[in-house]
Amino acid sequence: MEGTARPSSSQRARNAFADSPSSRAADRYGQTAAGQFIVGTTAVEENGLPLTYTFEKNYPNPFNPTTVFRFALPEQTHVELAVYNLNGQLVTRLVSENRLPGVHEVSWNAHGLASGTYFVRLSMAAFTRTQKIMLLK
Repeated sequence: MEGTARPSSSQRARNAFADSPSSRAADRYGQTAAGQFIVGTTAVEENGLPLTYTFEKNYPNPFNPTTVFRFALPEQTHVELAVYNLNGQLVTRLVSENRLPGVHEVSWNAHGLASGTYFVRLSMAAFTRTQKIMLLK
């Protein structure tokens, strides 16, 4: 083994982390596999189209009074994004339209609403997710 340097334990740990899925998710725009990238927590192809449906956590959360919802569509589809109160009553419908494939962001200003917990639901033909959000004033 003459002339071959053995990596230190810290170098081996860095190399192991660099190849792990968590490091790829932590790298906002890192390449994950041939032709795939992470944008936020959404895996996308080199052409920018998402691989799967995703609905990321809103940011910020808790919020006052504005927050942003981010979702990804691998194909064109009808999208509904709506906010409900704890009683299940519709507070507002933010999106109800056909959207092209890609990563989308929708901003919501909850000015005039009471502080508290709300639910936001993203639904389309092949995917439905509900998240809890918190408005603090």
